[in-house]
Amino acid sequence: MRVLCPVLLTLTLAFSGVMRGELAEGISVPGEERIFKEIGTFEVTGGQLLASKKLSALALAPLLLEVFTDGVDVRVKLSGQDEGYLEFQIYRNDGIFDGGSENLLPGLQGFSDQGGVIRHLSLTQEKLVIVKHPSRSSEIEVTYATRHE
Repeated sequence: MRVLCPVLLTLTLAFSGVMRGELAEGISVPGEERIFKEIGTFEVTGGQLLASKKLSALALAPLLLEVFTDGVDVRVKLSGQDEGYLEFQIYRNDGIFDGGSENLLPGLQGFSDQGGVIRHLSLTQEKLVIVKHPSRSSEIEVTYATRHE
């Protein structure tokens, strides 16, 4: 059963046209090297910081993020960099509600606890949102990105 779970998760994750039909090659088997397939490139469009009960806009430099998955984890890295990435463990892949509406879009959610910083990822075909909770801080930082073609 444990071997089948990543396979089932990988198959149900196929929410973008880029991934459909390609994931069978990227399924990881215990004891073998993990193979990550590209989901797409996303351009950071803005951010917000919640601190001391005040919400303010973050001044973010224009960045391109490359997103990859093996069906179990999602890796997000700066475009053009060979090393260094954030890795998110997928915990839901049954869709994301679109804003305040009742539209359920194909997508996934993941979490990361690297370096004492907890992050949450929401990813659809068109949008990427990362929520960052630094340790020992009451601040929350949200980064928004849209698909870059």
